[in-house]
Amino acid sequence: MAELIKCMECGGMVSSEANQCLHCKTDSNGIKGVKCTTCGGLLKFSEAIKVNDYYDEGAEKYIYRSFHNSCYQQISCKIVEKKLTINCPVCGQPNQFSYGNSSHGYSRSHRTERINCAKCAHPYEYKQTAANDPYASCKYCRFLLEKDLEVKILNPYNKDFYDYVHKLCNNKERQAQELETKKYYENQEMMRNEEKHKMERKKATENANGCVQATFIPILIFGGFCVFFGGFWPWLFGVLLAVYLIALMIEYFNISS
Repeated sequence: MAELIKCMECGGMVSSEANQCLHCKTDSNGIKGVKCTTCGGLLKFSEAIKVNDYYDEGAEKYIYRSFHNSCYQQISCKIVEKKLTINCPVCGQPNQFSYGNSSHGYSRSHRTERINCAKCAHPYEYKQTAANDPYASCKYCRFLLEKDLEVKILNPYNKDFYDYVHKLCNNKERQAQELETKKYYENQEMMRNEEKHKMERKKATENANGCVQATFIPILIFGGFCVFFGGFWPWLFGVLLAVYLIALMIEYFNISS
């Protein structure tokens, strides 16, 4: 339902569904303000630092991330280049590999660093992967961060992987969202396990039922022979088969329950 709200840009009163403010001519983005990608706080559209994310062909416009100037300065700072020392496999000479550094974009994992030993000139390489890369991209703002200095979060979609977040980006609102997401996937997994258990129990019941049906007629025939011929051993054998049948029935009812 539409209501009168205060324009974030100029403070004038305007409809919440207006496409443009009548006072400052800002569009719908500026009327309600934009949310900082880092801290989640609202700020004026004109004051936000905007970083292009991707082009939305349907809306025919760029989708961007907005930041407070202070937040942007804290998370977009240049990552200090790190050195990794690895001994030459031939002569044992320690040689240094340089980790790539970048103030924007993504961590350059899954690449191969090649070097010639400074002592014996032996060529060898070091494979950099997401596991041994000291840098990662923030889950929210996607600027580069140092893993050891920021927040590590278990990926809710895949428990074998972790996401990394700037401490500044890990505000209370996002922590609550992560908790809700975690509970949702835990409930989904529990429902899948329950459904799997039901299917296994149904299959076991069908197998027990089939086994009972398969043994009922032979026991009935054998019991008839026992009554007809008499004697000790046929009766003993009949008792054993009856016990077997009772055990099957007990198993059947236990599975059903």
